[in-house]
Amino acid sequence: MAALTMNRSWKKVFDEFKEFMWNPKTREFMGRTGSSWALIIIFYLVFYAVLSGIFALCLYVMLQTIDHNYPKYEDRLSYPGLMIRPNIPSLQITFNRQNTTWQPYVDGINTALQDYNQSTQQQRGIDCTFQGYFRQDNITTPKQACQFTRDLLGNCSGLDDTTYGYANGTPCVLIKMNRVIHFLPELIPKFSNSSITISCTGKPNYTQPFVAVQFLNLTQNMDHNVECLVNAGNIVNDNDRDKFQGRVYFTLRSNS
Repeated sequence: MAALTMNRSWKKVFDEFKEFMWNPKTREFMGRTGSSWALIIIFYLVFYAVLSGIFALCLYVMLQTIDHNYPKYEDRLSYPGLMIRPNIPSLQITFNRQNTTWQPYVDGINTALQDYNQSTQQQRGIDCTFQGYFRQDNITTPKQACQFTRDLLGNCSGLDDTTYGYANGTPCVLIKMNRVIHFLPELIPKFSNSSITISCTGKPNYTQPFVAVQFLNLTQNMDHNVECLVNAGNIVNDNDRDKFQGRVYFTLRSNS
């Protein structure tokens, strides 16, 4: 008797399911007539079309507020930082001038200066004078920077000395100031009346080169902890909470 009741229950469930999927008496599919399905499909099509239109309109309005040349918000970085080339994660330069342990540093500087070759700069940059700021506020076409060719780096250009002084124990280190949109550095007259300067101090002692730094009097087999500061009236370089704001640290070592 129990088995017969179970069989009838399964059959009843199956019949109810078939009737739910398609009821020939009311001509309903899954509980709805054809007109009901048509109305609900049209409703959701219109609903999602309106949502898509609102999203597209919001996206279009937001894109109109974006400048292709400048970021919309510039509050994350107030002052530029400094970096060095060759680019080394540890900021420690150690080499032996009597063998080729300095070759990775030379390769790094070569890579950094590839874009500063004469032919490349003539294609990318504008030949302008280094007097005052080169402003392009009213230019809507793609903006260009002033040409800066590697020969301006003198002995550190790699044109005369392809080892940048590393083979002679007088290594060059390139100092790079990061770009901050709308930031114009101010001059400090006691340093220079025509441009900002880069000053490097060594521990325990060191001479002061500029921008392209060549180390002429390295003590062999000794770590030299170097701090480079950018000197401008509106650049803070003594913020203890940001060790790379307006300055850069690195360690230099030449083994005999």
